[in-house]
Amino acid sequence: MSTDLQHAIFQHAFRVLKLQNGVFAPSFRYAPPTVDLNLPVVFNRNLGRNPETFVRFQCLIAQYMLPKLLSEIKHENLVNLTRRVVDPDIADTCDRCLWSFFSASWMCSGCGWDICPACMQQRQNGREDISLACDQACKSYEYIPVSRFSPDELSRMIEETQAISAKPAPSFSVSRSRVASFVGLGLQGKVFRIPTTDLSTALFECLWDEYRFPFVATGLVLQGQYGPGWFGCREVSKQPCKVDNEDGTSENMTIGEYFEQTKFGSSLAGAPMKKVRDYPPQEEFVSNKVLSSLCADIFSNVPAPDITRLDGCLNAAASFPVGIAKSDLGPKLYIATRDEKNQGSTKWHMDVADAWNALLFGTAALWHIVAAKDAPALRRFMRNHLDMMEAQGDPIIQQKTYFSQELLTEFQQSSGVSVFEIVQKPGEIVFIPAGCPHQCIKTRIDCIKIASDFVHPRSFNACEAVAEGFRVENLVEIEGWQADVLQIGRTVRYAYKVLHDNEEKLEQISSMRESQAQTSCGSNGTLRVSLVSNSFL
Repeated sequence: MSTDLQHAIFQHAFRVLKLQNGVFAPSFRYAPPTVDLNLPVVFNRNLGRNPETFVRFQCLIAQYMLPKLLSEIKHENLVNLTRRVVDPDIADTCDRCLWSFFSASWMCSGCGWDICPACMQQRQNGREDISLACDQACKSYEYIPVSRFSPDELSRMIEETQAISAKPAPSFSVSRSRVASFVGLGLQGKVFRIPTTDLSTALFECLWDEYRFPFVATGLVLQGQYGPGWFGCREVSKQPCKVDNEDGTSENMTIGEYFEQTKFGSSLAGAPMKKVRDYPPQEEFVSNKVLSSLCADIFSNVPAPDITRLDGCLNAAASFPVGIAKSDLGPKLYIATRDEKNQGSTKWHMDVADAWNALLFGTAALWHIVAAKDAPALRRFMRNHLDMMEAQGDPIIQQKTYFSQELLTEFQQSSGVSVFEIVQKPGEIVFIPAGCPHQCIKTRIDCIKIASDFVHPRSFNACEAVAEGFRVENLVEIEGWQADVLQIGRTVRYAYKVLHDNEEKLEQISSMRESQAQTSCGSNGTLRVSLVSNSFL
């Protein structure tokens, strides 16, 4: 009798029954991939026209990937390893801490409960507080190792990334003295401002490489005027939204009802603050004709678009394929009435990705931002001075605290940490590197801002550190409260694959252009070269 009596597809692995000591028991085996990743091929511009930028981007990704790949070798060689295929339509996360897998995991052979290596290590170390949902029901079953690499894929990727990492990354063609002056300001806790027209991609990359502090781009000019009247139009006003009230409650209504109830733009003095956050979902921003016009307007004018656009060719998150598991990194609207009680329209928190925030309507927004390296000092101050010593979890991640000016002064004096204070005006964009704690208050009048996340390779480690903080927070809370929004491991794998799949095309296009440059001149001496529109290469 065959040991494989029946099977069913289980996330691209076959679940089978096999005979063990005369008893049928669950088992799993690898099934070849049946799903096309449909990786993006269209970006904001053709990166192949700038080979130096392509190589630098590739080097940064390979340097981050290599140690993660090497750490997978031991797991990859375990006995009874089962393989799964990465699928963009599956949110493939740890069933305990809710964090996405890079590759390795451990799966219960009885029920398919899947946990990450960190949770498995805690379980094996005998932590009494480690309780897995299947422990009681599946006592007689073992956990089997799972990999999300196809056979021989890991060894091939290690070989490739080692070769790429060994190459020196091309340098930036920007003024070193100018960058040094910006870095000097940041080290003094001062914010520098730069016109959007001067913020080139090369300068932005250099700043993100050496200057891990917030800064402001000025002079953003948009085609539309995005105030209360614009949101009152019929195509937008009927969109549903969630409104957060000053007392901590929330209510559902349409965006039109929100603007009408709050008398937005001329709200009464003393009225309780009401705000709309993370509005709307990305698919509505794209599908709604009017909202999509705002989206197109902002991304057509944001500086350093190769990095800061959702489809930017140097934005690693742009390589994530479309699917259910794709992260919603924006853009998002944040709408709030005046905050006369100084409670903070956005309390202290940190983002798992790089971010920019543009003020669309209002007179000013006040930001307080701390460099990522100083986050531990802020955390200690919160616990020691705000009756949080006994509280579980991370006071920054939980986003429950806003500092008054008095508390800010006390924090700076007691810790020696510089707090970057930014008074943002309409037409200005605040750029915040991943992992920088920040709070914001719109004090003088009702305000509307738009924000979006992006992921530059220089921020990979910072993104991962914040993600780990959220993962730990999920274990502190009674119920997991924060999904792995960025999925940094999967994001970088997809970005690497897009670059790898197109490296040959880059060489072919370069050779073709050299040939065309020699042979395809018209009678008037002008060069005739047909250009690929927005493809990656």
